[in-house]
Amino acid sequence: MKNKIFSFLILCFYFMGCSNGSSGHVPDTSQPLGGVYSKLTAGTTHTCAINPSSKLKCWGRNQFGQLGDGTTVDQSTSEFIDSANSYADVSAGDMHTCAITTLGVLKCWGRNNSSQLGDGTTVDQLTPMTVDAGTLYSQISVSGSLSCGITTAGVLKCWGQNSKGGLGDGSVINKSTPTIINAGTTYLKIATGALHTCGITTANVLKCWGLNDSGQLGDGTTADKTLPLVIDSGTTYSKIAVSSFVLYHTCGITTSNVLKCWGNNNYGQIGDGTSGVARAVPVIISAGVSFSDISVGYVHTCAVASATNNLYCWGYNHFSQLGDYTSTNRSSPTQADTGFLYSKVIASNNYTCGLTTGTNLRCWGRNDFGQLGDGSAVDRYSPIGINSVPLQ
Repeated sequence: MKNKIFSFLILCFYFMGCSNGSSGHVPDTSQPLGGVYSKLTAGTTHTCAINPSSKLKCWGRNQFGQLGDGTTVDQSTSEFIDSANSYADVSAGDMHTCAITTLGVLKCWGRNNSSQLGDGTTVDQLTPMTVDAGTLYSQISVSGSLSCGITTAGVLKCWGQNSKGGLGDGSVINKSTPTIINAGTTYLKIATGALHTCGITTANVLKCWGLNDSGQLGDGTTADKTLPLVIDSGTTYSKIAVSSFVLYHTCGITTSNVLKCWGNNNYGQIGDGTSGVARAVPVIISAGVSFSDISVGYVHTCAVASATNNLYCWGYNHFSQLGDYTSTNRSSPTQADTGFLYSKVIASNNYTCGLTTGTNLRCWGRNDFGQLGDGSAVDRYSPIGINSVPLQ
């Protein structure tokens, strides 16, 4: 029992802070809008983005080479990665990163202890290396020590950590190279968590698999699943987001722009106005409001309203990761970064970044490894513009 309590405290202080203040903060209006980007991803403590010229930049923690710059030195400002190549998609996990070039070539780098890089080894890589040579990819999603990608033919492949069936191949055995999942079904979107995964087929059917201890798969049970299972049958989905922390939850947006969430709700991260009540099936959030984008962090969630482009966040807020200028937890959607309009949001380990409708990057929350990219390791209690000079 003592060991379990100690482990919880370590997780609590490292990832969450273990307290909830209510002191208010005011918007930092002195900050510029931020640099221009077209793609954005956030790992546990590092961030990557693609600029309008299709060039990749990363910043934050780098102890396993997850930034891809050939070193293990943390970076608090963005730097170009693999500048000889142009990129179309990127996804940051716990301590590894994968990206797809504009030619469809998949590359991965960083920690590889569970073969999450997909190169058939468990050797870390400090620079981008080609994975699954000869296969072209259109989308990549990595989280924890698990990776999944969709080929240009719509084939879903996964690799890496599989202890709870998060790869979806019917086993709980790690895979060191990309393995076809749900053969015969083509996929449109994929979202990986640390131990569970959800995907949207080309027919807009939602499927989930893996760990299900808090009902995060959404099938009405808490039983793990090692194969893709249809969720919310009869409802079609366009976007899906999956948490990568031990208090797992999942959110998705239907093709009618209705937001639904399910799973763990200890800190109100589901957004249904309650806290501590887990949901084992998808529940509608903010009925009557349409949403265009969704992202789930460790224990907080953010979404963009489609009609207004206002940003809303809810859940745990110790590091002011909700962007509402307070450190008060919220159990229902609360407007963030008032005065700015958003098109894209990424929530992660107690920090959040988003792209405004002008594709300017703004970030806030925890910043102990420079993951916000503002040149410091100082937490930000209100959103600030990152990279004020537009990138060429």
